[in-house]
Amino acid sequence: MERNQVEITVTDNGNGIAISPALDIYEPFVTSARNSGHIGLGMYLVHKWVTIALRGTIKQETPADGGCRFVIVIPMRAEVTFGDGRSM
Repeated sequence: MERNQVEITVTDNGNGIAISPALDIYEPFVTSARNSGHIGLGMYLVHKWVTIALRGTIKQETPADGGCRFVIVIPMRAEVTFGDGRSM
């Protein structure tokens, strides 16, 4: 990680992500819980916000003791550009 970046780590101790390694969890409509009413857009949207809006990266890890971890790295200062061309 570079000096001018912020790292955000989110970890839980749940069941982890039960998706085939061949599937990309950041693609739309990827879910293992479709029968529970989930449509599989959550991680797709998070990935778009982090990589496009915030110009950062996100990666999913599986801790040795189970659960799931996401590591997000974003610039300390980022110019956000909206779909209509506005920026801040």
